[in-house]
Amino acid sequence: MNENNEIFTDGQFPKTVYLRTMFAMKKILDMGQFKIGSSESKEFKYFKKVVMDELYNSMQEVFEAMEKRDLVQKCECGTSIRNGYKPCEKCNGSGFRNTEEFMDWINQDATATADIQVTENENKRNDPNAKGSIVS
Repeated sequence: MNENNEIFTDGQFPKTVYLRTMFAMKKILDMGQFKIGSSESKEFKYFKKVVMDELYNSMQEVFEAMEKRDLVQKCECGTSIRNGYKPCEKCNGSGFRNTEEFMDWINQDATATADIQVTENENKRNDPNAKGSIVS
């Protein structure tokens, strides 16, 4: 899944978990259909129900636990995790999004990382022995 490299770029944790879990669920169902056969068979329908229930319920439990800790909140779009993929920028159908405090914490970490990189680059430029130095 190449898009994995980009699904966390906006920092929305519930969206990332949801999209990755949906991708995994599709792969599991594809393997089940390959092994069981027809998607219309009773066996496959049961298998699909169990897989979907387990994955949706576990995501819901995680998001609700994170909500109790004020890390995520219900998304303004009003969707539910069971409604499937939605074109919402914040949740894509998970029904949850980061709280502002959690986003601030995530962005603080990203800002600190960027500051470290800038400082390292400035140190290299000011080091007379470093390649590309502006100090002679």
